[in-house]
Amino acid sequence: MANKRYDINDERIARIDSILSRLPKLEKRIDEINAVLFAGNITSADFMKLTQERSVLVKKYDDLEREAAETYRIIDQKSRGNITIVSNNIE
Repeated sequence: MANKRYDINDERIARIDSILSRLPKLEKRIDEINAVLFAGNITSADFMKLTQERSVLVKKYDDLEREAAETYRIIDQKSRGNITIVSNNIE
């Protein structure tokens, strides 16, 4: 049984692939939450829950985008811009 040798490039490629596959999913969910928040007609509890979820997702998105740019020199052409992450901000 032959052992595959460790290759740092395989690890880097896997991480880049992970980042690039997660960013669109996060962005889609953020947009879905924004649509619900903008539509209104939700309870205050639902509003709080959605804004908290959105803040977490925006933070994850920002962290992954920064990692892609700083570590792998990959720049997202359609950046979400400078978003202050608070529990009640809505784009």
